[in-house]
Amino acid sequence: MRNIATITFASLLLGLAACSDSGETETSSTDQPVTSETTSAMETTEPVPDASDNTVTGSISSDAAMASNVPDVAVDACLNAVQMEASATETDVIGAEYSEANSIVTVGVGAEKTPWRCLVSNEGQVAEVTQETN
Repeated sequence: MRNIATITFASLLLGLAACSDSGETETSSTDQPVTSETTSAMETTEPVPDASDNTVTGSISSDAAMASNVPDVAVDACLNAVQMEASATETDVIGAEYSEANSIVTVGVGAEKTPWRCLVSNEGQVAEVTQETN
């Protein structure tokens, strides 16, 4: 029994040694802290259509939305849901709060940026869209 344990241990040790000797190192993008320089580089804005175009688009112009880790699919789903609910073509993400269960995206509608709240799963399933009141 002791020989089996020794052989198993030696095999595992050799396997680990082979992995560490490969010279490859892995780094992920989450290893670096998010700063204002990195979030401004990630900022994106979609074009606003002209009046003859029936396409409805929105923009993500908030550093807070980009730094909040809310997945793009969730943000896009909220933009679409608010555009449909508010019958609006001019929308911008003005805030976002990430949670493992569901996230909240705040969308500004129109020139006045009237706030709408969108509760969305991180996979893009919209649960609720409501206009925020004072």
